[in-house]
Amino acid sequence: MPVTDISGNPGTSDRAVQPDGSAPAIHAIIPAGGAGTRLWPLSRRGRPKFLLDLTGAGRSLLQDTVERLAPVTATTTVVTGVAHIDAVAHQLPNVPRDNLLAEPSPRDSM
Repeated sequence: MPVTDISGNPGTSDRAVQPDGSAPAIHAIIPAGGAGTRLWPLSRRGRPKFLLDLTGAGRSLLQDTVERLAPVTATTTVVTGVAHIDAVAHQLPNVPRDNLLAEPSPRDSM
């Protein structure tokens, strides 16, 4: 379906809409990776910061990100390393397993 640009008000970004006037579907892709070296000793290779509760709210940074995006996204895909795919799946039971992608080896490529 073609997308039409419609200018918004000054100070806001332009928004693309469908011909029927509805907003387009937003598909979020969340990169969740890293070696866990910058937040050492809290974050380590086996406990990366995106899986940690750093705010004391009882939820990881990844869980908070998915929750914040939920109201505006049609789907969410998380890209993570092979070593973390099970932990990500455990933390995000409402994200379909097909939407969790494991990068086979860390190459800064996602």
